[in-house]
Amino acid sequence: MPDDAHARWPLGIMIVCGYEQHALPAQLDVVRRLGATHVELYPRWTGRPDARDVARTVGDFGIAVWSAHGPWGSETWQPGRVDLAATDAAARRASVDDVRRAIAWLADAAGTRLVVHPGVLSDESQLAARRAALVESLSELAPVAAGHGVHLCVENLPPTCWPGSRMSDLVAIVSELAATHVGLCLDTGHANIVADAASFARTAGPWLRTTHVHDNDGTRDEHRLPGQGSVRWADLSVALAEIDYCGVIMIECPRYLRQRPDEVNDQLRQRLADLCRRPGHSPP
Repeated sequence: MPDDAHARWPLGIMIVCGYEQHALPAQLDVVRRLGATHVELYPRWTGRPDARDVARTVGDFGIAVWSAHGPWGSETWQPGRVDLAATDAAARRASVDDVRRAIAWLADAAGTRLVVHPGVLSDESQLAARRAALVESLSELAPVAAGHGVHLCVENLPPTCWPGSRMSDLVAIVSELAATHVGLCLDTGHANIVADAASFARTAGPWLRTTHVHDNDGTRDEHRLPGQGSVRWADLSVALAEIDYCGVIMIECPRYLRQRPDEVNDQLRQRLADLCRRPGHSPP
């Protein structure tokens, strides 16, 4: 591993694609100005954006596609809702089909991490049934993901998602599957509402494949920039180093950055560079 890889994690920025009002070049200019080397794509799945065209545009800016946010809720390929833990058999099969299409799409876009939600808002009394449905869905999708060289990354969700809110529940499922291309995504904002980001990172351990990094006040999912809420970033960095995380620090604040272009400045660049620095390594 190069020395720089030991010293810092790569920086990524989530951008949207397939939305006429949000041109890719303008977003990629912001990504480059922030010093990021990777992007996560948030596609408008119903618009069927051309994956290879998106990849070419991203590559023209000297940036790499790292990941994509898979279909979830009503953000789907086909009409309906995506819920991989649905206890209704037809709904679960339709959800699996939607994610299967997204895996192939991401492979065409030259990405390797597809973030998927483990379910939707639900009642804790449904936990056992929804867990069984989620395990079945991931079992069906695991060989598809492996065949495309894509890692399915199950994201921890805000409170009252069963399973999904507790990282320990997701670790138990992923470790039970023991599939090479199924892992976890740490969402720092969601973790900050449920517990804290550092403890969730340690719980995820070797299963952590990617991140969604944003801040909040501990009560609402605000998707603010790091440093604008109560996430303890220094503690998170220590935890990521302890588990030897080797993925991207992916900033998930696309709307915030679009609405506040004046905040793309030297101060923010330095804050993000500090966030990506592994503990014990000084700036050059």
